[in-house]
Amino acid sequence: MLALDIFENELNNEIKADTEQRFQRLLREEIHPYLQAKLEIKSSSEVKAKIKDYFMQVFTQSDLFYTNRKSLDDSITLVNRKLADLLDEGQEKAQLIFPHYYERFKSDGVEHNLYTGQNIAPELHYSSKVVHKLRYWQLKTICNMELEFQNFKKDLPILLDIASLIFVYNEKIDIRFRMDEKRFDVDGAYNSYYEVIKKRLDKAHVKDSTERITCPGKITIVYFGMENQKEYLEYINKLQKKIFFKMMLNF
Repeated sequence: MLALDIFENELNNEIKADTEQRFQRLLREEIHPYLQAKLEIKSSSEVKAKIKDYFMQVFTQSDLFYTNRKSLDDSITLVNRKLADLLDEGQEKAQLIFPHYYERFKSDGVEHNLYTGQNIAPELHYSSKVVHKLRYWQLKTICNMELEFQNFKKDLPILLDIASLIFVYNEKIDIRFRMDEKRFDVDGAYNSYYEVIKKRLDKAHVKDSTERITCPGKITIVYFGMENQKEYLEYINKLQKKIFFKMMLNF
């Protein structure tokens, strides 16, 4: 009982980094054996029925009971799969604009990178128009993903929201193919500046406030120069004229 009191206090006040692991160990090594013993000794039929019902809901893969956690995992998996499929399908059209390196991976969300430049396809003519077309495709695709998410989120096991973020980077960077991971990666210490900014953006706050720059129902666009603001406003106006979306965009 003392151990349960300690865990209850942690859950209600201050969850520690190892709280979940320690509680799982308590379940497996102490609580579950105790409940199994209750089934084997003389206990009321009501108690045995409740214990049996509990063990029927314990997942055999983990030997743990976490119905809500599984519903959350299933919801995230479903969202990631649907949004990733939309991105991958749209890539077929994007590659026709100009060949580029497209990288997409899933974690607690869907992240993708687009790298383009003359060196990727030296035999083709490359200009700033290529970048503009790819950026417009990306914004249009993300708007599509937001709209599609609104259509199916009501069917998720647990209600979730998504927050979209576009990071516009104009400077040239070097990338190289890493044989060990079979993927391209940013090359050199100077170019890693791009990766550092990218990984910290979604945790950033609006200046002089506690509001995150990313929030549900908005597409956040981060850029460095006013020329990018003008460029993206043109994309937004173009999409609005097509009545493509009616969501707010956060600059």
